[in-house]
Amino acid sequence: MRVTVDINKISAIIFSITDEDMHDSIEVLNLVNRMKDKISKLYGDKAYDSRSIYNSFNGKAVIPTRKNSSTLSRGSPYRARITREIRRTSESEWKNNNNCGDSLWKYISQVSRGLWAKS
Repeated sequence: MRVTVDINKISAIIFSITDEDMHDSIEVLNLVNRMKDKISKLYGDKAYDSRSIYNSFNGKAVIPTRKNSSTLSRGSPYRARITREIRRTSESEWKNNNNCGDSLWKYISQVSRGLWAKS
């Protein structure tokens, strides 16, 4: 199950249920492309690190890149820029500078658990 949560309103916006063969980065595009113009920031963990997400959301995607990510553009200049920033500093510093540190993930997981408990 994948859920897109509005962290300002503390509510689920859209969700989908898929089998384990569907990769997170593919399904998230199916979910959020329908409401792309309403999204100011798209936060995700490394499972959502893909060129297609960075290219679709450009400066709106706040997703740490995987350790083996290239610092060259190779199809996504924005993703390469994030990779260079993380390597120049550290992943934890990058997350804190982009408001997606541990406190954000704890908040989102609390909100998600609360939403499922109410369903």
